[in-house]
Amino acid sequence: MKKTRLVALVALVAVCIAGWTVLGMNAVSEVKTQKDTVAAAEYYRGKKLFQLSLQNYMSAIGNKPTEALYDAYIATCKEYYEDCATANVRSIEEDAYAAAVAEYPARADYWEAYVQLYYEDGDYDSVVRTLKQADAAKIPFNDAMMQYWNEAYYACNVSNSSYLSVQLAGMDGVYLGWDGEKNVLFSSADGELLDRDYVFVGPVGQSTVVLCSDEKGESFAFQLSQNLMVGRFMAEIEEGNGYGDGLFPVKLKGRSDWSYIDINGTEYLNGYQMAGMFQNGKAPVRAQNGEWIFVDQSGAQQGSSYEEIQLSENGSWLVGGVFLAKENGVWNFYSESGEKQGALDADAVDLNRGSGLAFCKNGKWGFATNDGNVAIEPEYDKAKSFSGGVAAVCTDGKWGFINGNGTLVIDHLLADASYFDANGVCPARVLDSDVQQMLSWRVERS
Repeated sequence: MKKTRLVALVALVAVCIAGWTVLGMNAVSEVKTQKDTVAAAEYYRGKKLFQLSLQNYMSAIGNKPTEALYDAYIATCKEYYEDCATANVRSIEEDAYAAAVAEYPARADYWEAYVQLYYEDGDYDSVVRTLKQADAAKIPFNDAMMQYWNEAYYACNVSNSSYLSVQLAGMDGVYLGWDGEKNVLFSSADGELLDRDYVFVGPVGQSTVVLCSDEKGESFAFQLSQNLMVGRFMAEIEEGNGYGDGLFPVKLKGRSDWSYIDINGTEYLNGYQMAGMFQNGKAPVRAQNGEWIFVDQSGAQQGSSYEEIQLSENGSWLVGGVFLAKENGVWNFYSESGEKQGALDADAVDLNRGSGLAFCKNGKWGFATNDGNVAIEPEYDKAKSFSGGVAAVCTDGKWGFINGNGTLVIDHLLADASYFDANGVCPARVLDSDVQQMLSWRVERS
């Protein structure tokens, strides 16, 4: 019995030794195979047989990836493209970097070189997409990567359509253009919004209602969102602001004062030097004594009087829950109820778009937050408030755009510039041009 057990033990040891020997031989064989594959890749690379070289590198990487192998693989792709600059070879190079950053996401140099490929090819969508991936991998952007981002993310196209003038029309993305013959109310997303020509076209107000007048002295109220005429009456409008709380602020032909009329043309209030839109039951007006006050729909004054109340392009006064008014020579931010939120030491202010107000002090323009704190010190000859993440600034008579960090992201190549809307479109005039055109972002925003 003991002899049988001894024989079995000896046999087991022999089997183990044999197994270890086989494993050792296989390991040696695998190392040899890997070395041979890498050697073959290097040999073919030296012969400029790049396809064969890449096949062997891919095989070696598939067997046992290392950073050194990826470095050699990418370098070979680069040499291949320098030797044969085709779209197919560029795609192979891009795939190599995609695989490299997937395997080693912390390698910042891989990310930078990967982005550079798309940048050199002018593929700005891919530049932005890849940089977003790098940011998600927590790669800090160096100067080169920031340059790629700024140039790609803020790149613009210029529309073929042009107008002699373009005005903001009170609704984000809607404009009033003059083409030399007629007023054109148009959307940056949907094109022209009115079917007929009118001598007067007002700004868009609440519920997307707009007031128009024709050459015969008849006025029409349209609700743009429903493509519906909601009012029609005899009245010639010379000037007007946006529809709000059921009333239009207008200046009628032949009169020197501003008044309020409803959708049927019935007059309610009058006798003002200027009248703004009704919002939440009150409207800003300039009385005959020159003071600015708020009135309700009965004409009764609401709250304090001011030297000036800022009105937007459609006569609205409340933006992001605050309004701007000047009191004792100082521009202040107020809550809707009239409570002071902050003061701004400024000689002049631009329209408040809700995300960074442009203001002027001692002849230079800077930017402030909606509580009066200075965000960017005055340094520009002119400036317009932030919208769409950028702001137009002017130096030496030429306009460009900065981002929220104050970095110039669109060079000073414009004779005039406005605000970017929610559709990523901005009216502007290029240098040496007499017409307004529309800038639009080249890459998708997020």
